[in-house]
Amino acid sequence: MDKARADEIISEYMNKIYGFSLSKTMNIDLAEELASDIIFEVYKSLLRTDDVYNIDAYIYRIACNVHIRFTTSDKTKNTVLYNPETAEKTDEIHDDNILNELRKEIAYLSNLQREIIVLYYFDKISINEISQQLKLPSGTVKWHLFEARNQIKDGLLEVSEHIKAEGKTFSKIGYHGFYRMGNPIDVSFYFTKTLTHHIAYSAYNKPKTVIEIAKELDMPTSFIADEIAHLVDNGFMKKINNKYLTNILIYQSTKEREDKIDKLLYKYAKYVCDLYIPLVLEKCNLLMDSKLGDKIYIPENDVNFFLWSMISYSCFKKLNILSESNEFINTDFNIEHKDGSDYITYVAINDDTESTIRTYPNNVDALGSYASANYTLSTWEFFSEYDTRDRNYFSLPFFYLYQFISGTLPKTSANAYKYKILFDKRFIVSNNQIKSDFVNMIIAKFSMNNLDALLPQIPEKIVNIGKKLDEKLFNINKANFPKHKQELCRFMNQNSLTRGYLRVYILKVLLNRGVLKPINEDQKKTVNMIMFCTQNSPNEDINER
Repeated sequence: MDKARADEIISEYMNKIYGFSLSKTMNIDLAEELASDIIFEVYKSLLRTDDVYNIDAYIYRIACNVHIRFTTSDKTKNTVLYNPETAEKTDEIHDDNILNELRKEIAYLSNLQREIIVLYYFDKISINEISQQLKLPSGTVKWHLFEARNQIKDGLLEVSEHIKAEGKTFSKIGYHGFYRMGNPIDVSFYFTKTLTHHIAYSAYNKPKTVIEIAKELDMPTSFIADEIAHLVDNGFMKKINNKYLTNILIYQSTKEREDKIDKLLYKYAKYVCDLYIPLVLEKCNLLMDSKLGDKIYIPENDVNFFLWSMISYSCFKKLNILSESNEFINTDFNIEHKDGSDYITYVAINDDTESTIRTYPNNVDALGSYASANYTLSTWEFFSEYDTRDRNYFSLPFFYLYQFISGTLPKTSANAYKYKILFDKRFIVSNNQIKSDFVNMIIAKFSMNNLDALLPQIPEKIVNIGKKLDEKLFNINKANFPKHKQELCRFMNQNSLTRGYLRVYILKVLLNRGVLKPINEDQKKTVNMIMFCTQNSPNEDINER
């Protein structure tokens, strides 16, 4: 790989590598050192490599290898590093609880006994050396060590009923927002301790002092202060004068609430199907009969498959009821973190319901592009329960597909891995009956803007319906948001008609009505996906390929 391209990749991934390093070390100094080692190894490897298909996986593999070497190096031999990849998940929670209780019991010791315990067990100093350092007879040191151990043991045998009864542990951790440098790190790394969960929940609805939180959780203030500092340092709590307020979203879902949302979304999806989808179907018929229709490729001329994508795309593009003047944007609420990413962390508490909290980003649209000197590829995907493709946004497979379409991807051993990707993703499918391969995706030989201009605008009646839906969802969901985050709640429930979670209900209604028909397994890989080819594209007729 040429140096300019390697420099470009390093620049693009620098913040992401630092985020990876921070999540592994939980220490700023060590993170910077680990990140520099990873960047050095990645740069060397890129210069020795001709082509990299999956750059995310490539860099992640190198980062993991460097991290393993780093944890066994002299740099970290006296430092405890959190490594989620080598931790036993079931035992880790149990060990964390024991560690929390152990630290609590040590905090309850007298100053002298606590000092002796720390010197003996943590600093690995012998009894004779402790005796000399504290100027105490060695017998006295032994007696204090014996008494301290018994007190700690007795304390560990008594389960803290207060914490057990509280039970506010997080069962689901994720984020709303985006990571600047690609795929996210796992934000759950910052919430590995049960105590961290309790502290975040304690100061969720209103600011509290360290002492107030400590009293509520029945824990030593010095212990609580450490965890609060950890949360503040990573942007999950903020300090307000001498108090602290949790800066994440905590959802407590109930079956009653989920049932209300389910019925509401189904009801409003039917409104859309009655008032807007007929307009989309009419436009689709006109489009296919127009000259522009000659520039749309439909796999095996399957109109049903074409309608799946066109209906989803139209709802995504045209059901927007907000103007730019009254629309909140993510940056109004997102929190900037150390790795340069902007997002809002969300967690769920004891979520034992089968349904999914509607504000979770499960059904999402993704836009991508790949540009060269001669052409531009633009892509749209909608991920939902109706597709079976992996959730990534890489542009290269679309570029390989364009090469196949334009006849510039010969079937040689050098291109074998590209063909494997295309077949694995079902971008290309073999038709055994005619012994030929065909493109399994909607392809448009024009821009997104060209298609958007043809789509029907929503009637004023739909705008009013959308506003009512937003208000109803806000009234149902606002109980999950403390007073100081009510504006955020309104933002997250605005413009609901165009959200992915409602579109799933629209597709469900259309399937029940027979407007849409079920699709086969190959189509599930590329349903609700369109690739747009524009600019100086070759003139090959993709319908013949």
